[in-house]
Amino acid sequence: MDFKKLRFLSSVFLRAQLPPLKEPEIALLGRSNVGKSSLINHLSTHKGIAKVSSTPGKTRSINFYSADDFFLVDLPGYGYAEVSKEERASWGDDIQHYVQNRPVLMLQLVDLRHTPTAQDLECFSWVVQTSKPFIIVFTKADKLTDNERRKNCAQNLALLAQKTGLKSLPHVNYSIKESGGRIQLIKEIEKLWD
Repeated sequence: MDFKKLRFLSSVFLRAQLPPLKEPEIALLGRSNVGKSSLINHLSTHKGIAKVSSTPGKTRSINFYSADDFFLVDLPGYGYAEVSKEERASWGDDIQHYVQNRPVLMLQLVDLRHTPTAQDLECFSWVVQTSKPFIIVFTKADKLTDNERRKNCAQNLALLAQKTGLKSLPHVNYSIKESGGRIQLIKEIEKLWD
C-alpha cells in the first residue's frame, strides 16, 4: 500500500453520497483534537491533504481520501462541546451506518499524553462490538519522553483491555515528527489485510 498516493476524493454529508465500495477502507475514529488530520498528512507525506485546524470539531462530514488500491476515511471527531446534541446524535447514526455496511479496518486514535476519556472507552467498546479489525493509534507520542511513552502506553492499554475483556490489543505509538510510527502503522495495517 502506498499512502503517498493518497488524494482527497470527497466529503460526504448524506448516506446517499457514500462512494461506491470498490476498494478496502481504513477509517479513523477519535476525539476532535486527537490529531486525525495531522496523521493523514503525515501518512500521505503531503502537508495540506487534510486541513488541520486550531479549532477542534471542524470535521463535520465523512471525508474520503483515495489511493490506487484503498480509501482512507476520516470520520467526524467526538467530544466537541460546541456541537448540538442533535448534530452529535446524527453523526453517531451516520458513523454506525457507515461502519456496519462496509468492510472497514478501524483506527481508533487516542492521545497518548492522557488517560482515555469516557468517550474514548465507549467508542472503543463499540469498535470491538462491531467485530471489525482495529488498531489503536496513540497519537502525540513526540510530546513525551521514552519512559513516559512506555508508562502511558501500558496504562492506557490496560484500561482499554479492562473495558473490553480483550488481552491482546494491536497498537502503535505515533509521532508526526518521527518516521518510526508511520512505518509501524503501515506494517500493522498490511498485516491485518494479508
